[in-house]
Amino acid sequence: VGLAWGIYQQMPAASVLCCTGAMHDLAAILPPNTDYIKMPSFDAVEKNGKLVLFPARLNLERRELIAVRRSLLSAAASTFRPDILLADYTPLGKDEELEEAVTILRGGENRLILLGLRDILNDAERANHYLRHDVYPALRRYFDGAFVYSDPGWVDFQQLYEVPPDLVHKFVHVGFVVNDRELSRTKEEVRQELLGESGTGPLVILGSGGGKDATDVLSVAVGAWRRLQPALPHAVRLVIIPGPYIRPAQWQWLLDTTRDLPTVKVLHHVPYLLEVIRAADLYIGACGYNAFVEAMTANTPTIFIPHAQVDSDEQRIRAHMLQPL
Repeated sequence: VGLAWGIYQQMPAASVLCCTGAMHDLAAILPPNTDYIKMPSFDAVEKNGKLVLFPARLNLERRELIAVRRSLLSAAASTFRPDILLADYTPLGKDEELEEAVTILRGGENRLILLGLRDILNDAERANHYLRHDVYPALRRYFDGAFVYSDPGWVDFQQLYEVPPDLVHKFVHVGFVVNDRELSRTKEEVRQELLGESGTGPLVILGSGGGKDATDVLSVAVGAWRRLQPALPHAVRLVIIPGPYIRPAQWQWLLDTTRDLPTVKVLHHVPYLLEVIRAADLYIGACGYNAFVEAMTANTPTIFIPHAQVDSDEQRIRAHMLQPL
């Protein structure tokens, strides 16, 4: 969404088509001239210390779901025929599902095939393994360049990871990506919605990124709030927004856990989290890329609680880098 708004702000006449497995409705938060194809989604489960993907909703084998997704991507490439293709994180998608679409577009003139990467991928060993096996071969064969969604003053991608000399020129830092479009509501209006008509009193927002692996962040924060509540002024309010991908069992646990806390309000998700963070006096959240960038953009005092992820140290590394700031 942040990328779509950035493109709209720079090229308002451009038509942008997103292909995504996101489970929540994006129509209300996308800019004009932008639409999306909802592809069948994957979910993940931990097995023997690794995440294993499986179809989230359809009763299909993994290879069958990949075939459906590959067909959708290829059809979009051959009919929409974009001037620019921007792949997110994984150059050729899951199980090379994007390779056919990239090949279709690669033959056209004046087309750009680009990869987008975040500031921190993982710890150095796992990130370099991923880059050597999945990213660099695709960059050499198909891609014109790679956008790093960061500032080299924060993370210099080429120095942090082992980028081969022949590919250094393809990596370009383009700055942080955040959905900072013009706000439709004032801070006071947001606070009134969350706190009631007066909109007064200290407001604390607790988020957990997308919410998919929210239990650790939520349990730590809710437990701390319960212990601190007797010492807090009565006017202090906590609004918990776990995110659109919170699992049903986690959502029910959150409702049950906070039922006896009158100073706590729970919202499943909001369409524009940055707007809410800007209205808060304190934000508590995970330390994924989006949460980090939104908190920094809002300039709201923040406590980061990095997720304990099975296959990635990304959030812990980012939180550690923030400590001296």
